[in-house]
Amino acid sequence: MMFGNNLKKIEKLTSKRKSEALAKFLTNKDMHVRVAAVTGLGTSGGETAFNNLTPLLRDSNPPIRAAAATALRALEDPRAVAFISNSLKEEKDLTTKEAMSRALSAFSGTY
Repeated sequence: MMFGNNLKKIEKLTSKRKSEALAKFLTNKDMHVRVAAVTGLGTSGGETAFNNLTPLLRDSNPPIRAAAATALRALEDPRAVAFISNSLKEEKDLTTKEAMSRALSAFSGTY
């Protein structure tokens, strides 16, 4: 039951662009909730989102790293390129590598 409630809260916070409140869900025990919060930060934008997403590129969970790369791309902040590039060099998980590569290629030509 909590899982669904958290996802609804994240959805509401995302629509209101409440990055600081979304960031509180990044430590949730449920992976789906964490991924939703990461995605929400990418949609919400702003400095708080950027500062919370960049460290997640080194999270111990590949789905979080992949979601963070995608969310950073959604922010359209060119500073993200260096963070994603550096993480991609060390990434071992194939799915996460692909997400990071897609995020980087989406930046190319934009800046």
